Amino acid sequence: MLARGTITAYPELEPRDRLLAIGGAYLRFAMEEPKIFRLMFSDDILDMTDTDLKAAAEPILEQTAIAAGAGGDLSDPRTLLAWSIVHGLATLAIDNQLATLVPVEPADRAKRFEGILRFALPLFMEKKFCDGSG
Repeated sequence: MLARGTITAYPELEPRDRLLAIGGAYLRFAMEEPKIFRLMFSDDILDMTDTDLKAAAEPILEQTAIAAGAGGDLSDPRTLLAWSIVHGLATLAIDNQLATLVPVEPADRAKRFEGILRFALPLFMEKKFCDGSG
């Protein structure tokens, strides 16, 4: 649901804007559906080796990898960084760990999260980040 909607909703965007759109959709989904979000990442409940589950998750990860400048490579550090940033923010938000740090109003919170994601965008354009140098 999240993956398919996100991928088809932003095909015309440049990679940086697509990365923001995917990250924003991920965060919105987590905040709107926290129970489903938690279930999606509960390997003690779901069999994460199930091929159908893996097939459902791969498109969003592949699109994240493309938008992050990793050319669709799921093992590229930029893919993991992008996912870690949005997943970490989402988890902190739904666990009420950001209550004093971000606005409570959903629209203001979304703007704050977008600002955080925009702040991180230069990381995905750094060549030295990609090859491990520097």
